Amino acid sequence: MKDFLTKIRKRLYDYRDTAAIYLNIALDYSQQAQEKIQYYRDIIHSRSDYIISISTYLPFIGWILPMAKRKDDGFTMFHAKQGFIIALFFVVVLTGLSFLMVFLPTTARAFKLALVILIYLAEIFYFFLCVRGTIFIRDNKREAFPYLSKYIDMLDF
Repeated sequence: MKDFLTKIRKRLYDYRDTAAIYLNIALDYSQQAQEKIQYYRDIIHSRSDYIISISTYLPFIGWILPMAKRKDDGFTMFHAKQGFIIALFFVVVLTGLSFLMVFLPTTARAFKLALVILIYLAEIFYFFLCVRGTIFIRDNKREAFPYLSKYIDMLDF
């Protein structure tokens, strides 16, 4: 009977050791799973920041979302302010050229043609600046377009 109890006790110790081993393995996997979950959360968070930053240069209205969602992020706010200033400038220029074209007499066809060409060139230049700003964000650069840095500093959002 004593041998039988000793065998049972030995098996219980073996099971306890095995259970402890499995518990340690489970805890290791749990820790690894938590690290992976945090890694993917960081990726998703950084990806959403990247997408919001990229949206700053969507033509004419792209600066609204970053200014509303990422006020604490200096990089995104810099590009949002820059996108706002560029959009505001080109809205004023394009509106002014359009009104000027309306007030020209119908006999001034050459001037109207020149204004239409200027409007298209201004739009092409605006879209070029939007693409260039998007490239700055992709490369993680905080570069201001020439002549805009003093206006960016004036904005306090």
